[in-house]
Amino acid sequence: MNSKEAGIKLFVVSSPIYRCDVEKADSMKVVKEIIAKYDVPFWDYSQNRKFIENPELFADRDHLNNRGAELFSKIVAQRIMAEF
Repeated sequence: MNSKEAGIKLFVVSSPIYRCDVEKADSMKVVKEIIAKYDVPFWDYSQNRKFIENPELFADRDHLNNRGAELFSKIVAQRIMAEF
């Protein structure tokens, strides 16, 4: 049984990445192909200005710090709740 058959809404979320062109990454291309095949919503925050213009929200290039993670979690949680 898959998530659709089980009545579960599935979302794929890409978190913010500081100073990285994720669109060119092979892994991002594969992800987009897979989710398109299964018609799964993709929420791409990888280059979201609210984050990438604020380096103080990052612990390093690939990871948000506590403050950034809390902000990102709040944004995603609100968006998920809006889907129901």
